Amino acid sequence: SGITFAGTTNATVSNSVFHGLRSGIGFSAVNRGFATKNKIYEADSDGIDIADSHFVKATYNSCTNGNPGPGVHADCIQLFSLAGHPIQSDITISNNTAIGPTQGFTSFANGGGGLRLHIINNVVATSQPQGIACYDCIDSDISYNRVTTLPGSLYQTNINVIGGSGNTVVGNFIGKTPAPAKAAAALRNISAFDPSA
Repeated sequence: SGITFAGTTNATVSNSVFHGLRSGIGFSAVNRGFATKNKIYEADSDGIDIADSHFVKATYNSCTNGNPGPGVHADCIQLFSLAGHPIQSDITISNNTAIGPTQGFTSFANGGGGLRLHIINNVVATSQPQGIACYDCIDSDISYNRVTTLPGSLYQTNINVIGGSGNTVVGNFIGKTPAPAKAAAALRNISAFDPSA
């Protein structure tokens, strides 16, 4: 891994590049953390992991050209709670970009869902099914994201909000898999949405 914080208050990682690592940034039991304007490419697994944390913001980061190994469940930014701990809360994932063979911005229900998660205005163009996932999320906002499937993918990339309550999902764009002849144009259009380019 590149940089890992554990049991830390006020942790910040910004304007950094992570190349070819298993994962770029790890926040574990962080209270008030910031990850902004980081570039993660050719990662073997996740770009940023945020576990058991509260009041964290991840903004304007990019994950590109991932290189996940066999059986690796790669995500650009993955959130999760830990069993027996208070569920993760007050986390904002906004204006990030995920392009390539990775899932996008995900919060699964391992150890419990999430409270007041905000997944807003991100760009996802991947070959995996979970473009954005929010499982057992409560009072969360999954809005104004742009999700597309890369040409030649085996799966349609989607936004999945499973279980939970009180969630807002509005203004998202989900595109179908483009025809191979349109692949180059599609990638050019996606790059225009990359805020960290």
